[in-house]
Amino acid sequence: MKPVTVLTGVLMTFVGGSLDAYTFVGHGVFATAQTGNVVLLAIGIVDGRAPWQYLWPILAFLAAVMAVQRVKDVSDERRAYRARGAVLGLEVVLLIAVGFVPHAAASEWITVPLAVLAGIQLGLFRAMTDLGFVSVASTGNLMRLVEAAYGAVRTRTRKSLRVFLIGALVVAAFVAGAVFGAVVTGFAHTQAIWAVAAVQAVVFVVYLVESSARPSDR
Repeated sequence: MKPVTVLTGVLMTFVGGSLDAYTFVGHGVFATAQTGNVVLLAIGIVDGRAPWQYLWPILAFLAAVMAVQRVKDVSDERRAYRARGAVLGLEVVLLIAVGFVPHAAASEWITVPLAVLAGIQLGLFRAMTDLGFVSVASTGNLMRLVEAAYGAVRTRTRKSLRVFLIGALVVAAFVAGAVFGAVVTGFAHTQAIWAVAAVQAVVFVVYLVESSARPSDR
């Protein structure tokens, strides 16, 4: 499937950071960073605590990645763009719905739907222009940033500098999203997700505008 633009990828990464901060501040569980949930799951087992609040998001994430493989199999690019656009629109609806979950409800009612969103995002959107990126975590992006920095210093070409700058922008977007998610969650608690939904709606609109402008999609 064709990659997204830098603008779309950066906005997606901002949302990914926001969601992790939102669920960790509010419930002590990660929405998208399943590595963190795996570690917390293992610690919970060692400490003799019930690990379900960490296990269910992991399973939901894996199920979502599996489910979106059918969308990736669509060979017609125009249909593929429509499918991915529909998924982004459904993600906005999902985020809005999560905001209606009572704050006192079990964390799974919030983290499981958001883990599904993360699995969809990772399964469908992993390339930005001609670069790889991850919108729901930062480890891989940090590694790519260091590699790009080395390449920029070694080759000193315009292309290598561009790769480095895009990588830095992606990492900064995730950090900014995490700060945003932590701040709004401190003020609005569960309903803070609506602020993230607003950003995701921008992602949806930008993706539709950009994809409709591609000559190959007509």
